[in-house]
Amino acid sequence: MIRMEFKLDDVKRGIGEMIAQLEDPTPVARDFGGHVVARTKRSMPSQNEGSAAGEPPASHHGGRGLRGSVTSNVLERGQGVEVGTPLVYGGVLHEGTQEYLGGPIRPKTAKALAIPLGRARGKRPRDFTDLQWRPNRERSEIKRGVLGIGDGEEFEPLFALQTEVVIEPRPWLFITDEDEKYLADRLTEAIEKQAFGHG
Repeated sequence: MIRMEFKLDDVKRGIGEMIAQLEDPTPVARDFGGHVVARTKRSMPSQNEGSAAGEPPASHHGGRGLRGSVTSNVLERGQGVEVGTPLVYGGVLHEGTQEYLGGPIRPKTAKALAIPLGRARGKRPRDFTDLQWRPNRERSEIKRGVLGIGDGEEFEPLFALQTEVVIEPRPWLFITDEDEKYLADRLTEAIEKQAFGHG
C-alpha cells in the first residue's frame, strides 16, 4: 500500500493551536481527507493524456484503477488523516508502488517485457493477432527486438521487448499550499460554529 499519514498539526504552523480549541476535530479531519483525495484524483491525467516526469501517474484503468482506489481514513480521535491506495498488484503495479518509489521492473515469468508503442498504448500483445518478431536495428536500447504486424516495409512495430525497464520515482501524495489554506479555513469555520453555534 502507498500511503501518506500526517497529523493535522504537522500541516501548517498554528494549526495545532486551532485543533486544540475543538472538542472533536474528527469532522474536520474527515473533510480534509476527502479534500486531499479529490485534489489528488483531479491531478491524475487520464490514460489518453499520459503524464510527464514529476507529475502524478496516469490512471490507465479509469475509476476502477489507481484513481478510483485513492481513499482517506481518519486517525484516532481525529488528530490526523491517512491518504493512499492499496493497489500493489497486476496491471497497476507500474501505476502504484513501483512508479511511486521508483526502481527496476522485470518480467515475472516471460523472457521479456512488452512495452507498447504508438497505437498499441494501453494494450497487450494478446490483444493483437499475427504478431511477428523482428530484430531491432534502429534503436540500440531495445535489446530483445520488437513485435509488430505487417511484412517488409509495411511492418509496424507495436511492442518493444526489454528484459528490464527502470522507473524514476514519481511520488504523487503530498500536501499543497492550497490544502493548507483549505484546512485552516475549515478549522476556523468549525471553531466559530462551536463557539457561537451557527453555520
